[in-house]
Amino acid sequence: MKQPTRDEITERIKGILDGKISRNSTDDWVNYFISHDDEIELIDVEAWHYLIQLGTMCVQIAPNEYIYSSYGLLYVYDDEAKIDSDVFVVYKLARGKVERIVDNLLSPFIPTVEDSV
Repeated sequence: MKQPTRDEITERIKGILDGKISRNSTDDWVNYFISHDDEIELIDVEAWHYLIQLGTMCVQIAPNEYIYSSYGLLYVYDDEAKIDSDVFVVYKLARGKVERIVDNLLSPFIPTVEDSV
């Protein structure tokens, strides 16, 4: 069984933010992979960590209420993205809400992190 890719995980996060994918279905999706981790062909360790982090965004404590003790930042850099291909995107989880932010500390990638080729 293959692990979810970074693109699949990013699409889930975007779906949550856009209201197109529920946190409950995402929680089920994440838990499926975590519960079958002994069968996963782990190709991208960082993507696996993203998946675990995504799972913390979806812990429900009541209808439409998610655990507030989970918090964190998930930095994503995707040089193949059609939009924001030269920036880091940050997903901030705090007080049960997920927010998408374009990072201004490491972006734009060129020349902040690397020189142009």
